[in-house]
Amino acid sequence: MTLLDLPPEVRLAVYDAYVAVDGGYVLKPQTNKLTPANSNEKHEFALQLTCKQIACEMRGLALRRNTLNFRAEYSNEGRIAAARFHHIQANIVFLLLYFLITRDGDDDIDNDGVPYFTHSIIDEVVKEFPQLETPFRAMLNQREFILPISFNAAERFGVAPSAFRRGAWRTFQLAIENGLVLDGQIFGIFQCPKKANTLAQDFPPWFFHPTSDEFERLMDNGGMLFRRLGHDYWTKPHVDGLGIRQYTQGRYKFSAAAHAIHYLSHCPQQVRMHIRRIRLYEDTLSVAFPECHALGLIPFCQENPHLYIERHVDMWRTVLRTSVSSSMYPWTVEAEREAALNVEYQEESANGTRLNTKRASRSFALWVCEALELARSGMPKGSFKLVFDGDSASKPSSQIFHDIIQRDAVWQRVVKMQRDQWTLTEQEQSEKLAETFDFSFSPWYFLDGYPDAIDDMARNKHRFIECSFATKPSHLDPVTEYRKYSYLEPGLDAVFALFAAFDNNSERFVDMPHSLPSWKDLVAEDILPEFFDPDQDLDQVSDADFNMLSSDSDDASDDGEDEEDASSTFGDHE
Repeated sequence: MTLLDLPPEVRLAVYDAYVAVDGGYVLKPQTNKLTPANSNEKHEFALQLTCKQIACEMRGLALRRNTLNFRAEYSNEGRIAAARFHHIQANIVFLLLYFLITRDGDDDIDNDGVPYFTHSIIDEVVKEFPQLETPFRAMLNQREFILPISFNAAERFGVAPSAFRRGAWRTFQLAIENGLVLDGQIFGIFQCPKKANTLAQDFPPWFFHPTSDEFERLMDNGGMLFRRLGHDYWTKPHVDGLGIRQYTQGRYKFSAAAHAIHYLSHCPQQVRMHIRRIRLYEDTLSVAFPECHALGLIPFCQENPHLYIERHVDMWRTVLRTSVSSSMYPWTVEAEREAALNVEYQEESANGTRLNTKRASRSFALWVCEALELARSGMPKGSFKLVFDGDSASKPSSQIFHDIIQRDAVWQRVVKMQRDQWTLTEQEQSEKLAETFDFSFSPWYFLDGYPDAIDDMARNKHRFIECSFATKPSHLDPVTEYRKYSYLEPGLDAVFALFAAFDNNSERFVDMPHSLPSWKDLVAEDILPEFFDPDQDLDQVSDADFNMLSSDSDDASDDGEDEEDASSTFGDHE
């Protein structure tokens, strides 16, 4: 009796055991090929090459049987590319906000001039992004109140930042089509609006490791090119022409999601359709708004209904360190560490620098809100799960969730209850619209539905977000908290009283878990060791950071390599 004489279900069991790899496969970044997670194993093809029937029956089985694993890995080769791409994305956000809050012929950013978009354009945009109707109309009508929002526009309105950016790009595109934005008008680093719109679509935040040619496309725009967008800026630590030290030694990385999207994009469709399980490990900070990168996975999940993706994000090294700024242009890892050392914002204990929890809810909410945005953006049900991973410090993660995150979710409900009691006449409605946006939505308001999501997570009942650490329902009751302020007449005074009460209790310092370094040392993990060398030489350059790069700059050359052919799924075992 031969293998082919066995019943099909028995042969399938033999094939399944033959291709099974302990731990599944990992992507080898240098070759963009899959290799066994356990380096001692080797993918064998001998049985598959026995005859045509067996080859046909085993086609794609290794991908169906094993999980594909991706991590946010650091490499010296990718550091500069990641840093440059991060700051290009930050400049793109600047472009969008400049477009939304300024007006043509209005250099002083006051109320003069003609807006770059109209209510009819908003009517079209809200068909795709209904959650943006109120904020976009407020930005058009109540500009004197909206201007202070600066780079945190999305958070001020309780909207997922990625939805805000995508809606802003749609608005920008319609403004171009309607002749409201013309060639030659400079928006940030871009001079040609049509080209800016095309580049934004071609290079979303989850784009992985642009090549030298792709960077040349991004830089060849005729607008303002800040030095930190170029290659040379990141090669050596230096002092700029104003005598300011430029932080250039962060361990910048592309996200695990960006790795996976890049791999899937370069796989033939017939190969992709065999993939069943992907696991992403975001165990370190990565560039270009990583909390929204799962949006780039939606087309692959729609294409393959059998594909299931889990994205694991580390609570301490990823989530709690996520920047809450929509711009992130000034952000560098070194600057983050300097902030951790600022005596005004930190405390020391026997376990080193303590964690300031004031931004914990905002950072956590950012990941939750972007996960909720996936469902609105077309992620198929049952295809994706976000897992907040606290395995490195499970009990402290539970405490942060229960004592800080759930508390602040309750406060959002209290603020909403107070705001709902504020009944105004039609004439007063515009004043309420303007003033409540700049107060009620920040920093105590995260997103519509956020408290409900936190409640579901606490009960382990959310359909695509969960925690790996223990959770339980909150001991706080929003109705009870609200009644403490029910003696106040509905209005701004009552809202301000709530804010003051929140402020008095929101800032707490907690010891870092013993299994982890102090907060400042945790941040330092993403900084090159030579940064801490007191004898390090710093080059002096003549230009300031905000000076434009010359047109003959060598920034067309980059440390990135050209795209490799990913048609071969598996790499050689080493």
